[in-house]
Amino acid sequence: MKHKIISAITVLIAILVAIGPKTIFPVCAVHSDMVMRCHYTAQMSLGLGISLLGLAIFLFLSRTLAFQKGIYIGQAILGILIILTPTVLIGVCESPMMHCHSTTSPILILLGVFVIILAVIGYFFNGMKKHEK
Repeated sequence: MKHKIISAITVLIAILVAIGPKTIFPVCAVHSDMVMRCHYTAQMSLGLGISLLGLAIFLFLSRTLAFQKGIYIGQAILGILIILTPTVLIGVCESPMMHCHSTTSPILILLGVFVIILAVIGYFFNGMKKHEK
C-alpha cells in the first residue's frame, strides 16, 4: 500500500518535471537566430518527466517486491539525472538574472532530490516489508 502512495506523489513530481520548464517555471524563449542552453534543458526534462511518469505507473500497478525495488532504483537514477541536467549535463543560461538560472534550475534540482528521497524511502520500506513476512 505504501508503494501506491509513493507512486501517486511521484506522478505529481513527474508532471512538474515534464511540463514545468515549459509552463510553470519557464526557460528562456527560443529566438530564430539563437537557441539557449536552457531550451535543451527543458526538452530533456520533458523526456525525464515522461520516463519518471512511466515508472510511477508501473510502480502503482506492480505486485512483487523485487519488481518494486527495481523501479525504485530506476527512479533514483532518474532523480540523479534530473539534478544533473540543469547543473552538469546541459545547464542553463550563465547570467544569474535570467529566469531559467534563478527559478528553473533550483526547482528542477529540488524535484530531483524529492524523487531520490521517495525512491530511497520506498526501497527501504520495501525491504522492511520483506523481513516482516
